[in-house]
Amino acid sequence: MDSVVALPEDVREQLARFEAAVASVEVGLEPLLAADRRDLEAQLTPLERAKVHVTLANAVSTLFCMYLKTVGLDPADHAVKMELERVELYRAKVDKIKA
Repeated sequence: MDSVVALPEDVREQLARFEAAVASVEVGLEPLLAADRRDLEAQLTPLERAKVHVTLANAVSTLFCMYLKTVGLDPADHAVKMELERVELYRAKVDKIKA
């Protein structure tokens, strides 16, 4: 027997915002994911490639954090936290080179 649970209004609003955020990420990543990686990287300077790699690593780690939250786990207690810290170190290195 299927039972439908009525969600409180604030939970429905949070879920709608979450779904919109995920859709926005999908739309933003679509051009990058649709492109051939080798062709894309051939057009970039080494610094631009580094920026792309750092940004993608951050995006993937952040999406995984979102997943962990949806299954009730705290990302702060997961190894992904160390990965995000590592990515931030690389972002700082890229920013230092850029400056």
